[in-house]
Amino acid sequence: MGVYELKFSMNFLMNLCHQLGIAGILGVGGWFVVRGQTEIGTVVAFISGLATIKDPWTT
Repeated sequence: MGVYELKFSMNFLMNLCHQLGIAGILGVGGWFVVRGQTEIGTVVAFISGLATIKDPWTT
C-alpha cells in the first residue's frame, strides 16, 4: 500500500507543478503582452515547449 501512496502523491505533485508552470507562463506572459514587451506568439511558444517537457513523465 505504501508504494501506491508514494506513486499517487508523486503523480499529484508532478501534475500540480505542471499546472503551476502553465499558470505562471500565462500570468507573466500576459503581463508582458499587456505592457508591450513581447508578443502573444512568444507566450504560445513557451506553453507548447512546456508541453514537450511533460511528455516523458506521463504515465
